[in-house]
Amino acid sequence: MTRSRRGLVCLVFAFAAGCSSGKGAKPASAVLDAFPPAVLSSSGNVTTLVTMGSGAQAYMAGLMPYIVALTGGDPACPVVDVNGGTTTVTGGCTDKSGNSFAGTIIATTTTSGTTSSAKLRYEQFEISATTTCKAQPKTTSSRWNGTFEQNAATASPTVGYAIYDLDLRLDAVSFDPDTCADRSPVEAWRYHGTVTENTSVDAFDGSGRVGTSELGVASASTTGEILDTGACSSEAVSGSTTLEADGHTAVIVYDGATDCSPDSTVTWTYDGADRGTLTGIACEVAPSGGSAAALAWITALSASAIVLRRRVQR
Repeated sequence: MTRSRRGLVCLVFAFAAGCSSGKGAKPASAVLDAFPPAVLSSSGNVTTLVTMGSGAQAYMAGLMPYIVALTGGDPACPVVDVNGGTTTVTGGCTDKSGNSFAGTIIATTTTSGTTSSAKLRYEQFEISATTTCKAQPKTTSSRWNGTFEQNAATASPTVGYAIYDLDLRLDAVSFDPDTCADRSPVEAWRYHGTVTENTSVDAFDGSGRVGTSELGVASASTTGEILDTGACSSEAVSGSTTLEADGHTAVIVYDGATDCSPDSTVTWTYDGADRGTLTGIACEVAPSGGSAAALAWITALSASAIVLRRRVQR
């Protein structure tokens, strides 16, 4: 599953950049309301916001903490309890790689014929690790609060459709790699979208708000974002994402079908004016293999916990 592996790489990058929060974290909407409008004339700001706010990226943002929790490689930490259609992931431990886990993830799934639903609830779920910056010891951590919900229908083993809803807050403890100064960014998503799969081609549409405490908030809308690894494995082959903030608009166009670049480039405009290209819009995030893989992803991971992680038999 090439794209799911790329998604894991993307999370490792994000995790290296930081995270953590205290008790009583606000819902995503309240956090986004408190952020100032993002400055969309900055290519750096737009790059960060589109990698949060495209339909595909928002979809995987809701799944990624759960994926990491169940595929970390240590059968003892975090503890996974599979009880029918409910999987509970519990921290309070340190794995053999030195990563510490806290909080809880509760995953619930139901299936009836060709339809299924799944919900992930993150309750102060945190991963932290120690590292160094110019020989100084540093701790980075990521703490998630919120929910990811999906309702899916499967037309055949390779064709399916899902509606998803994301209400997620990520608090971070991090540091500047140049100065080693501590950072505490907050990221948030309030997003609703759809994904349609046909064999190895995934189509994403969605809209909502995304933002960070450092860059501000923007409205994001994605239309026809197509991921097709057969045509281009480094970027979306077509579609667009529009960001709006403070009366300004940035439009990002995916062009992998005609310009499949290893640097994962896209073109963009600011208030209608051509601004050239952005690089690094690279993370292909949806699991490949049709609806059997993507639309039942949560169920599949919960089942895999039986053999990959520590079980609590009931």
